[in-house]
Amino acid sequence: MRKQSDLRQLEKRIQKLEQNAFSKLKKFKKEKFNCYQDAQLAISKLSKQFKYHQIDNIEIIKKTSNTKTSGQASFYQVDATLSKNESAITSEMQCAGRFAFGTEMLNAKKPLRLSK
Repeated sequence: MRKQSDLRQLEKRIQKLEQNAFSKLKKFKKEKFNCYQDAQLAISKLSKQFKYHQIDNIEIIKKTSNTKTSGQASFYQVDATLSKNESAITSEMQCAGRFAFGTEMLNAKKPLRLSK
């Protein structure tokens, strides 16, 4: 019974985080980077923000734009897709319905005891 409740809450949390991740990725795809390495670094930082999702099919594209003041300027943009991180989701589902006793946290030298 407790496990079913935890699984429902987990599903809701994953859906909410998925919507948030899609919006962040959408904004990220519009960003312009000065060099290839900046784009790679930004992808790395963004992917670390996602707990239950991962960035796939990463493609860094060099583009040029014509501006009146500076002539042609080149920049880099990222194209990528988002998918669920099944291993992280599976491990959370296995832990559903379990809780740790708060008194065990007082003694940090002992490992936490999980109860079903």
